[in-house]
Amino acid sequence: MKKLTLMTAAVAGVLMISAQVYAATSDDIQSDNAAISKDSAAISKDKSVTRHNRAAKAADKANDNYGKQALDSTKIGANQLTTSEKKTEKSVDTGIKQDDKQNLNNN
Repeated sequence: MKKLTLMTAAVAGVLMISAQVYAATSDDIQSDNAAISKDSAAISKDKSVTRHNRAAKAADKANDNYGKQALDSTKIGANQLTTSEKKTEKSVDTGIKQDDKQNLNNN
């Protein structure tokens, strides 16, 4: 899991560096806002799925369904990983937006 997160962070760094190469326009900032909104929606959806899986795990625990409880734990872990990745994407998009704003103000 850490390798995937590190890879995501590495790609994010490359994107931030490459974003500084061109002159930003107001369309770029609108694109950045759309990407950030999309990331926020995806994070919200993932959190909802995680809450659902936690409720299912609690129900399985109450009913002594240990196999299903373990499966629910695996789903929760996967949800947390995807949520973390999407938070990283949102952070990158926010950084790109800041760079675009600076580039737009400097031009």
